[in-house]
Amino acid sequence: FSGSVLFHPHFLKLALNRLIRYWFHRYKTFGPDKYALPMTLGGAMRDHIRTLLRGWLTMLPVCDEASRPIIYINKNVKMPTTDEKVYMLWYLVHLAMQNPAVQKGGCVVLANSKAGKVGDFDPRFFSQAAVIIDKSFPLRCKVVNVHLCHVSAFFPVSVSALKRYFPIFHRQSIRLHNGSDERVLETLAEHGLPKHCVPTDLGGTLRVMATDFVRDRLTIEGGSSKWIESIVRDLSPGQTKDTRPRPNVTDTGTTAAENFPTSMVQEGNHADAFNLAEAEYGS
Repeated sequence: FSGSVLFHPHFLKLALNRLIRYWFHRYKTFGPDKYALPMTLGGAMRDHIRTLLRGWLTMLPVCDEASRPIIYINKNVKMPTTDEKVYMLWYLVHLAMQNPAVQKGGCVVLANSKAGKVGDFDPRFFSQAAVIIDKSFPLRCKVVNVHLCHVSAFFPVSVSALKRYFPIFHRQSIRLHNGSDERVLETLAEHGLPKHCVPTDLGGTLRVMATDFVRDRLTIEGGSSKWIESIVRDLSPGQTKDTRPRPNVTDTGTTAAENFPTSMVQEGNHADAFNLAEAEYGS
């Protein structure tokens, strides 16, 4: 928090104000029982693992060419409730903020709207997303680059609505990518998102599996392998363990692990939170 206002003449006061706002909005979002738990899948997010496994909102295992994390929205899967979206977004932004470079370089939001409909527009979610990004974390909307792919014809109306919630967005912060898959890939590549950073759903070469993301996060956050596989199996009906080899390094030589090392994402002793989760899900 202090790093985001380091060069302001009153940076300590501003940093303290932001820290207070962070905990105020975290309390409002997660409630009195969970807001103080570690922001992990065994802590504050323990009841939302199933939602993450759907894959509507996740973090890609690679970064863009500027080494910025990519949050991916896939509207081709079942849409969660507004509250579920907010919980997931808070968790993913929290993960992104573990990389100090994000405060300066920002992050990327990539949305697949091939299956989007007029009724999918969720003004309450966008309103709360603006609070999360602009008020809760030491991150400003102007360094969040949003790429909306295959948007419906109605979306120009939605863009006007978005600006009500994100008034400080610069016009270039939201980019629309329409046309064939090839055309969308070309325009994404022009903005630092080459094929190997784009999911196969959008014509890229990156295979995205929500189970991989959840399994990796549980491992990094300190869960035992037996407990992890139990959770993924129990909460993913019809899915089997993925045994395919996965590359650790992207074409650019950047990995998610390098950008979010274990030492940066662990939040102290998670034993109590994980014991509660193990009691709930079984060992």
